[in-house]
Amino acid sequence: MFIAQNNYSEVPWMTDDIKNSDGVIKLSKEIIEFTKLVEPTKEENLLREKTLSILKGIFKAEFPGWKVKAFGSYPVNLHLPDSDIDIVIIPDSHSTYSEDQVFNKIDLILKRKKLVKYCQIIKAKVPILKAIINETSINVDITVNRTNGYKTKDDVMRVLHRVPSMRKLIYVLKYFLRQRQLNDAYSGGVSSFLLFNLVYAFFCYYIKSQLLLSTELEIESLSLGHLLLEFFEFYGGGVSSFLLFNLVYAFFCYYIESQLLLSTELEIESLSLGHLLLEFFEFYGVQFNYKKVGSSIRNGVFFYQRNDAEENRKHILSVENYQEPTQDIGKGAYKFNVVIDSFTKARDSLRFPDSVGDSFLDKVINVDNFLLERKSKKKEREIEEKIKLISKSEKELTSMKDK
Repeated sequence: MFIAQNNYSEVPWMTDDIKNSDGVIKLSKEIIEFTKLVEPTKEENLLREKTLSILKGIFKAEFPGWKVKAFGSYPVNLHLPDSDIDIVIIPDSHSTYSEDQVFNKIDLILKRKKLVKYCQIIKAKVPILKAIINETSINVDITVNRTNGYKTKDDVMRVLHRVPSMRKLIYVLKYFLRQRQLNDAYSGGVSSFLLFNLVYAFFCYYIKSQLLLSTELEIESLSLGHLLLEFFEFYGGGVSSFLLFNLVYAFFCYYIESQLLLSTELEIESLSLGHLLLEFFEFYGVQFNYKKVGSSIRNGVFFYQRNDAEENRKHILSVENYQEPTQDIGKGAYKFNVVIDSFTKARDSLRFPDSVGDSFLDKVINVDNFLLERKSKKKEREIEEKIKLISKSEKELTSMKDK
């Protein structure tokens, strides 16, 4: 069970500017600084690149036609510094090996080459080989022939480019889930891809509700001529007046959503991150009707009525895999009832914070050793950079004097 800790002298992501702020603005600034603190450094990412390069080199030498691909949070830059690298091995089309045989060969090669300090095949619905690479001390999770994961990379990157605030919110939520041991998909938690789906669905729902339902929506600023052309492009045929009204309204909703949510110029940064985090916890912790509703980000975001079949009711969360609509990626999150409870408590903690301490975010994120160590290393890097700058300036002054 997660218990908020306040027995530390300093919140590592706090700054003087944050301390002088209030309410949701303070929380927003904390989210930004927290992201800066936990996102991997250039050096940490180089270790990951090296790990992937080692594995690619080994398998290319042993099996020239095999592919080694990274997927999950690392290729889209949503990984925590100490998280595993998700890797899929894809044998060539002429391979006659079964999945078990491929796993055994991977295990044998890694051990024979003395590349790993730990290596184990986990038999599950989706088998996985867990290993720790000797040279880099990076953990890897290897699957076989699971190609869906790496195919989503371009889609995720496109969304993060258009909606940059999502990245900061995802970092906070990933750490939030990790501290509660709810981030491991193999033990019923929320995977990175599932979290991305949940956050994106929430963003689209929230923005659409604010923009389409607001009485202050300046729809007149849109070009009426362009809208008329787009309307005829979207629909066709004769209709009654009442049906026409419904069609026009549906078109407006579609058009505004497509322009505002899918435009590369979307200025979502103007929205308060603190407010978005509160609304996220409210949406999934209180409002969402999990028994009756599922979500999908296929062709934009939509919510669907769940099947009443008993088999469908066995899992709490229903989220359609937009690449394979027949697959439900929420099905494996069998601990989601605990996740919902955590979201509800987080919402209450942020809405009604106690008066102890300067931080709001530390009501839902514990200040642990990992965060304190990162703050310490960050200070060390800053000192090193200052020393380099001073040294560079002194060299330039000496050079100028010599001239």
